[in-house]
Amino acid sequence: REDVLVVIADRLYAIKLEILDKYNKLRAFNVAFRYGDKKEHEVREIILELPEEKRKLIKIARFRQITDTKYYEARLEILRESYLKNKEFRNFIINIVKDIYGKSIHSLTDEVIDKLAEYALIELPVYLNGAYYHSRKTGKYYECTIYPGLGLIDELIIGLHNGSLFPEIGKKLKLHNSIAIVEGYSS
Repeated sequence: REDVLVVIADRLYAIKLEILDKYNKLRAFNVAFRYGDKKEHEVREIILELPEEKRKLIKIARFRQITDTKYYEARLEILRESYLKNKEFRNFIINIVKDIYGKSIHSLTDEVIDKLAEYALIELPVYLNGAYYHSRKTGKYYECTIYPGLGLIDELIIGLHNGSLFPEIGKKLKLHNSIAIVEGYSS
């Protein structure tokens, strides 16, 4: 009965295009936003196939709409500061980057790794504590986030929540919701 927020991560895609595909910043954003428009259109088409009462429960947001809050920015700043000042945390983030991109065709120089680490830091606040989405009509906090796959980033999210990894950072982030990782398979 609760409503659902579909987030289109166009801002994150722009970062990938700039770093890995060597697009200049303007081109990366333009391509990513056009791709985001296409994905939004596809999602809207799928939603139209649902019964009217279900359609009303689905909200669509672009990434900037859920990151343009003081709540998000405060958590991102804590993570950025921790990345710069806490060597162990920095190494963990670097390992996340290597885990995700290490087998790709792109060469991972220290500069590329640092930029991709920023990508991970930008998405982490949403996965750690959910997202606040404000539309013209209302504002609502969404707690459930689906991440495509299990890996080191999930380990970090769980560890920050339960205090087994970087408890001092977890306390600064003021994580307040419960977290569970659910795996599903299809045959």
